[in-house]
Amino acid sequence: MQPFFSIVVNCKNGERYLREALDSIYAQSFKDWEIIFYDNGSTDSSLEIAKSYDLKLKIHQAKEPTNLGEARAKAVDLCLGKYLCFLDVDDVFYPEKLQIQFDIFNKKNVVLISGGIDIIDEHSRRIKTVIPKVSSDGVFISLLRNYQIFMPTVAIDIEYMRGKQLNFDKRMSYCPDYKLFMTIAQDKNICLLSSVLCKYRVHANSLSTGTRYLTTGEEAMLSVKYFMTRSAAADLTGQKMKAFKHAKAKANLWIALDALEQGERIRALKLLLLGPTIIWKSLQLAIICVIPLPWKLLEKIIHWGR
Repeated sequence: MQPFFSIVVNCKNGERYLREALDSIYAQSFKDWEIIFYDNGSTDSSLEIAKSYDLKLKIHQAKEPTNLGEARAKAVDLCLGKYLCFLDVDDVFYPEKLQIQFDIFNKKNVVLISGGIDIIDEHSRRIKTVIPKVSSDGVFISLLRNYQIFMPTVAIDIEYMRGKQLNFDKRMSYCPDYKLFMTIAQDKNICLLSSVLCKYRVHANSLSTGTRYLTTGEEAMLSVKYFMTRSAAADLTGQKMKAFKHAKAKANLWIALDALEQGERIRALKLLLLGPTIIWKSLQLAIICVIPLPWKLLEKIIHWGR
């Protein structure tokens, strides 16, 4: 029988938090699901942990390690459910997460549901809560200005994805989710909930802090340009055009921050001052680029910029 939800768990050396993540799926009040556990070349005890669960957890091992976009795409191709969810190995579902999304899919004509997160540290202490907000200009424009789709909160109609031949971009190493989710938001109704659905963990070894930020900026810039090519010329006016320019400015800012981290102050300065659109944070960082600062302080500034 086809499960309602397929939950993709991409893993590479995730033993520290993996059992907590998987237990949060098994603790769901809604029980009609499967787990696609896609191991991308783990050398720690991750596979042994996964094998300790029952047959609702289906283990697939990559023949050789790949980048994140390809690993996510291959895992999605293995899903049998009606709707697709994701849980990275250091994040946690709240017990009602799937039930809330099941109820919405049965009531509303939407193809993607996302919600709020509690950001936690490596010791599971809550840092802050983030709830997505939508302006009067609509969801897509709001997300261009301030991207607020959080990976572990997402549920997507798989039939819609496959009908449109959508999946994660296999060329992307850091933010393939941004391109996929924003492509869906550009085309169809999506639902951003005020409910907090998950815990999202931030720590030194997480992908978001361990991956090159240059890749983040470049991939984000490529994605924004892709969205623009998908828009009719008549749509590239007014608030939407302003939102596109803002998204490009933020991507340019991330590239400049990576250059600054690598000690390339002149390159960072040029990016900040000659970018597609100048935003206030870019001007602030441009001033900082010309001031000789101790590395410890510069690190804090770079983190603030991101």
